[in-house]
Amino acid sequence: MTTLVIGAGPAGLAAVRSLKQADLPVKCVERNADVGGQWLYGASPSAVYASTHLISSKRTTAYADFPMPEDWPAYPGHERVSEYFKSFAKYFDLYPSIRFNTEVTRIEQRDGSWRATFDDGTADDYESVIFANGHLSDRSACARPAP
Repeated sequence: MTTLVIGAGPAGLAAVRSLKQADLPVKCVERNADVGGQWLYGASPSAVYASTHLISSKRTTAYADFPMPEDWPAYPGHERVSEYFKSFAKYFDLYPSIRFNTEVTRIEQRDGSWRATFDDGTADDYESVIFANGHLSDRSACARPAP
């Protein structure tokens, strides 16, 4: 059965990639129209404003095996950071696994699986769920905590 990843920001992208590398079935949903999470300028919610840049260096922020370009500044602005996450998703062919403009409205445990209901009224069952919806998202408790 498939794992559901909620959110296609930095953590969600890493989760989707890791599951794909392990040849495990994965689906991801993202409320916005593209990857990047809070780095999507103008998306809601987002803490990014026109002059936002990294506060940690590109070397400590980048995925270990996917460095940011050498010719970028040590602390790139939001446009480049957003571009970086899009490049990561393209390079590792993550886009086909992501359903955009979609929110999860409910998660409930059902006989050893998790049922996710989406904002369009559809629902699917998953073996596991990874919550990578970011620190700016409203939280809701699961029907039952993970063991």
